[in-house]
Amino acid sequence: MNPIVRKIVKSIMPVEGILYTPEYHSGWEFIAVSNEGGELIAVESAYAIVYMEDGLIFYVPFVAPGYFAAPTEGVKEFEIHHIPDEILASYTAKDAKKKNIIAFCLISMLAVGLIAPSVIKTHREKQYREDIASVSNALMAQEREKKQAEFEKQQDAFNLQARIISLSKDADDVYVLTNAPAPVMATITPNHPGIGLGFAEIASKAIYNDNPSRDFLENEAKYGYALSLYLPGDTTTFQQSLYYPPHLDHVENANNPPALSITISTKVSENDIEEVEVLQAPADLIAQGNIVDVIPSFKDGYYRRQFHVSKSELETRKIAFDNIQLQGMNFDKEETFYFMSTMNSQLSIEEQNAVFSQFVEVFGIKKTALADCCSWQQTTFQ
Repeated sequence: MNPIVRKIVKSIMPVEGILYTPEYHSGWEFIAVSNEGGELIAVESAYAIVYMEDGLIFYVPFVAPGYFAAPTEGVKEFEIHHIPDEILASYTAKDAKKKNIIAFCLISMLAVGLIAPSVIKTHREKQYREDIASVSNALMAQEREKKQAEFEKQQDAFNLQARIISLSKDADDVYVLTNAPAPVMATITPNHPGIGLGFAEIASKAIYNDNPSRDFLENEAKYGYALSLYLPGDTTTFQQSLYYPPHLDHVENANNPPALSITISTKVSENDIEEVEVLQAPADLIAQGNIVDVIPSFKDGYYRRQFHVSKSELETRKIAFDNIQLQGMNFDKEETFYFMSTMNSQLSIEEQNAVFSQFVEVFGIKKTALADCCSWQQTTFQ
């Protein structure tokens, strides 16, 4: 977001308006502004007025050329306003003048603090002036570098969001073998260890120069995207596979990468809760019916288990301990949804069927089990 555009919008918006800031209005979606031909209008000196159904009015500076943010729900309408060049030039000049004044004051303060004309001889005055100039220049250069790095970080983050939006619109050939009702919804997010919350975000400052978005964009084929699924009305998603844009020859970076991903979602009952061995909740929470607060996957009324079958299991016919429960499975349990796909979601249905043929043979599954249970369903991207 251009800081000058933000200042202009803040100065012209009415008192009752609310200024958009990424820090306080997280989770908004990015909307592209295009002409009648569908081409992106890549202007940066513009802002949107977003009118909400509840009467609130947001003033939103463009976050990147051609893009502005808006709430995901409750939007009534919005207007796009371009900032005239003369106003932008006026604020740019004021901002530059302000920075020059700050720099002058900084130099003056350093001079007052470091130079005592009454005790410093003439031959030392030149050295002090040079020291002051050096310190001032270093401070200003450091500040410029810091602001430039922050600006580049924001631009890379916006470019990544734009990339995800573009991929979500173009992705129309991703299928999952399932017995769930249509539509099965899908989202894609960067499969990058430095893009997330908590320790991952803290570590990214050191590992990825505090800009994991750039590292991801420069190594898109290495990381790929995580493809997550959910059904309409669900509050949680689950990662099912990896998505690689069709034009990329992705880099396999695991010693024994998974070949198949199988997610089993079973309707939760009181008996199911008692039998859960993955995580035992305190008895008082179970009694109060608060088990969903302890095990997040229960929030949608289902208990999810996930299995990953590796390539070596299919090749050597040696089944890993974690996948023993899949051996001989009929995939016909009542009140259960099955989601099955190759880990590389870009494979065609023919290629996926070839892998599942190996899976059926190696794991001793009846050949009709999957056919009777599930069918290929195209995912709907959000």
